[in-house]
Amino acid sequence: MPTEPERDPESESDFSLNTSLNEERQRGENAGRAEALVERLFAEDESARQQSSNLEQKTLVINEAGSPSEPPVFQADVEFDISRFNSQAELYSSFGDDFPCLSFNQDTPVPIDIFPNLGLAPWFGFPPFYPYDYYRFWMREYLYHLRRGDILKESFSERSKVEYIAAPPSEAKGFFRNRLTQFLTTRFIGASFVGASDSVAPPPPGTTTVTSSGLPFCVITSTQGLRVHYSPAYFINPNLVFGSKTSPVCENIKPGRYIFGVAGPGIQSVKFSPAEFDVPHSTQADLLDL
Repeated sequence: MPTEPERDPESESDFSLNTSLNEERQRGENAGRAEALVERLFAEDESARQQSSNLEQKTLVINEAGSPSEPPVFQADVEFDISRFNSQAELYSSFGDDFPCLSFNQDTPVPIDIFPNLGLAPWFGFPPFYPYDYYRFWMREYLYHLRRGDILKESFSERSKVEYIAAPPSEAKGFFRNRLTQFLTTRFIGASFVGASDSVAPPPPGTTTVTSSGLPFCVITSTQGLRVHYSPAYFINPNLVFGSKTSPVCENIKPGRYIFGVAGPGIQSVKFSPAEFDVPHSTQADLLDL
C-alpha cells in the first residue's frame, strides 16, 4: 500500500510566507497605482473646472512608470464622484461651513454626498429665478440640521459604532482621497478577475443600479422582502440600488470597497451596516442585524 510522502513543515511554512509576501507586494504596487490615479483624476477635474469644460471620461490604468498598461480599470463612477465632491466642497467653502462626514469602526471618516438627487451640483435643483439669498437660507437651514448628526447616524444600524464629524472642506478632501485610494487599490486587485470594457457615464443619481459586468456578490438579511442598497466606502450615497428582494440578493458589482444597507417594509429610509466589504476578497455580506 503506497504511503503518503512525509510533509515538510518547514517547506510549507516557507511557501506560506512567500505567498503572503507576494500578496503584500502586489497590494503595495496596486496601492501605488491607485494613489497615482487619484492624483491624476483630481488634477484633471481641477483643470476642467478652470477651463469651464466637461471632463473627458477615460478608462486607463497607471503603472509604476506612469504609462498606460493592461488590464484596464473602470473609473467612470470615480470620475463622477470626484466632480460631485469638489462641487460640494466649493459650496461649503463659499458658505464657510464644514463638510459632513461619518466615521465608523474608528477608521478614516467618510464624506457624505448630501445632494444625491440633485445632479452634479446642488444648485441645479433650484429654478433660475430663485434669489440667491433664498437658496443660501435654505442651505444653511439644511446644514444646521445635518450638524446635529442624529439624522445621519440614524442611517446606520449600529449607532454606537458611528460618529458624526464636521470637517473643514480641505480636511474632508484628505478623507475623500484616502478612502478613494483604498477603494481603487481593491479595484486594481479585482481587475485581474473581471474586464472593465464599460466606459460610459453612470445613470443619473437616484436611478443607478449595479450593471451586469462585475463580480458576483450576495447580501443576506434576517428580514424578507427588503431592497438592498450599496455605497462606495469613500463617499456615502444612500440612493444606489443593489437589488431586491431579500433574502438573499445576488448580483454583480464592480471591484471596490463598499458598505451595504436595506430599505423596505418597516424601514422608511435606507439603513446601512457599518461593516465594509472588499470585492473581490469578499463574496457575501451577512447583514443579519437588518
